[in-house]
Amino acid sequence: MSAPVCVSGTMVSLEPVVPTVVLTPPTSSIPSSSPPLFSVNNLPVLTETDITSWAPTLTCAYTNPPYVTPGALQGTSAEIIKPSLVLFSDEIPTVLQTTTAQVTLTVTTPAQYETPQGPQLDPVPTYVVTMTITNAEEVVLTSE
Repeated sequence: MSAPVCVSGTMVSLEPVVPTVVLTPPTSSIPSSSPPLFSVNNLPVLTETDITSWAPTLTCAYTNPPYVTPGALQGTSAEIIKPSLVLFSDEIPTVLQTTTAQVTLTVTTPAQYETPQGPQLDPVPTYVVTMTITNAEEVVLTSE
């Protein structure tokens, strides 16, 4: 039996739940905890804790029509919505290629658009994005 696990530096794609929101850049890379809890073939394996620790470090620009002057978002939390399997003897969940999470982003600078009366600010305080694994930076674990 084998399970593809993601390693440090795994790239993810962030897709907004609200389809009109555009994030820049739309991809990010998740590092493993330091020191990594596990290594396979000398590559640090990601755990669910790595995702939840990474989320608050995420920053990106965004627009949400009609608010076309970019604003800024800061990650606040991540929740695993498609869980990983428990693969190790001490039952620490690892990040699999199929892992999906919802990441909550807080608006730090609202996007805006100009009107004759002055700038109009995006009133939405938080956005939710779906995180999916997008690259093949993974190692296949096999049980013997």
